Amino acid sequence: MPTVNSASTHVPPRQKSCTACKKAKRRCDLKTPRCTRCAGKEWQCEYPGLACARQNCPSEAVVGQKEGDLWLGNLEGLVTTQPIDGGLEANMDGSAPLFDNFTNVEDMILETLPVIGDSTADDGSSEYTTLDTDQLSYTQATFKSFPRLLVFEGETPFIHRHLYDNYMPSTIQDLLAVSALYAAKSPAQEDLVFRVLDAKVTRLVNRGDPWTLGEHLACVQALTIYQIIRLFDGDIRQRSIAEAQMPILATWVEELNSRFRDPGSIENAIEASNWRSYIFAESVRRSVIFGYLVQGVYRVCRRGWCSVVGTLVTLPFTAQKRLWKAKSAFHWQKVYREHRAWEISEMEFTDFLEDATADDADDVSIMMMVLCKGCDGANAFLEKNNAPLLMV
Repeated sequence: MPTVNSASTHVPPRQKSCTACKKAKRRCDLKTPRCTRCAGKEWQCEYPGLACARQNCPSEAVVGQKEGDLWLGNLEGLVTTQPIDGGLEANMDGSAPLFDNFTNVEDMILETLPVIGDSTADDGSSEYTTLDTDQLSYTQATFKSFPRLLVFEGETPFIHRHLYDNYMPSTIQDLLAVSALYAAKSPAQEDLVFRVLDAKVTRLVNRGDPWTLGEHLACVQALTIYQIIRLFDGDIRQRSIAEAQMPILATWVEELNSRFRDPGSIENAIEASNWRSYIFAESVRRSVIFGYLVQGVYRVCRRGWCSVVGTLVTLPFTAQKRLWKAKSAFHWQKVYREHRAWEISEMEFTDFLEDATADDADDVSIMMMVLCKGCDGANAFLEKNNAPLLMV
């Protein structure tokens, strides 16, 4: 079972910070022999009045796993890498500042986050990438449209409109309520909207039940949109909380991807003409893609680079817009008989760019085209097919 901070030690809770962090008025994570901030800046780290804190090392925080079923009731240890007086829930309702006397959460959180989507980061084999201004503007604008799309159209590029026809879990009901409030948000009631958001996220991340695959998918979809709201359109407090919860989303997405590693799932669904199986399988694949993308794009915004590309190129998806937009099993089967499904693997778009039409391309394929080929590459494809160009 994976552990969190299993090798690090901390000074006793009464000690507020090391000398350097105290002088800079920064939050200290109290690690020994050096805190994360001092270690990253290669500074000497001293704790006044403490000879050695190693003997006070706390027990490991463990993310549990129960007989093959994902058990996420013990994820509190992933919320932050340092203790917060009163706990996270005590701060969610605004009763106490989340990061008092701390003006730059990046030193505390971003420097200690795992490399997103790359479990081999420590061996130096990561593939790092960056995005230009047009790519960032397009992806952020697209992300921020998702809550309103969910409310007014009943879908997003990774939440199919018919996915929850037969049963809608409470997680998605909460997401719809928050998205509706957010879509109607005005300056006068912005604080109310974020308070409701805080309550729903707290409820989500503190779930203690074993998850079925469907429940796991719903939770990833909900947290992804909550993170989009907080990271790309929230105030400084919302961004701070979202940054602290980035490892939760990373863990949930990685676990979902691991639970659904069936490269033949889409092909089997199509060959069996099973519309419902396609909806579920494609929703999982797209939710994993966007779960990684939200993390990676935000990391680029804050640091200028990310390592998510190495993971994204391993994630296939079906680019055919008509399949995703089909209104019924009949229409879906008709599309499959008459049009190419356009299975994209390893983010290889050569055939798609040459032979597909603009009517084949849905929002996911356009976004991935922008990320892989740039806005100019995507616009070249759209112009060739006499389609409206991207406005960036």
